[in-house]
Amino acid sequence: MTWVILVVGLVCSAWGGSSGDLDARDGFRDLVWGSAPAEDMVEADRDGELVAYTRPDDELSIGEAVLESLSYFYWRDQLYTVYAVTDGLSSSRALLGNLKRRYGQGTRSIHHAEKTYWHGSRVVLSFGGDPESGKATAIFLYKPVHTAREQEEAQ
Repeated sequence: MTWVILVVGLVCSAWGGSSGDLDARDGFRDLVWGSAPAEDMVEADRDGELVAYTRPDDELSIGEAVLESLSYFYWRDQLYTVYAVTDGLSSSRALLGNLKRRYGQGTRSIHHAEKTYWHGSRVVLSFGGDPESGKATAIFLYKPVHTAREQEEAQ
């Protein structure tokens, strides 16, 4: 689970991009940001107060993009981050196209050409592709929970 914390930290260090309607929905699919885990969730991993869940009956797609996995991360029982991982190059391209249509072009990372970021007032989204595997990850992060977690860890 340490890699999750590292990736979330990297996402938060790049609060850039266009917001489009990133904040228009208060959550991801039927889940509300900051809410408790849904009853149909299954715990997949735990690192202290950070818990990863999956949903056995989740639709593993976003638009035309087929997903390999969809994971929900909670800190202190508050929805914090959603990870969507594609299953290959065509799905990665489809997901990036879907995100750009919905949220605008975003901001390309100056350090990693394959990363794009979108910034809303409450949600940040990152997309990163792996040129070797063709897989990509979209990470939706709810900033109020992230900020609370950072403040507590700083004390």
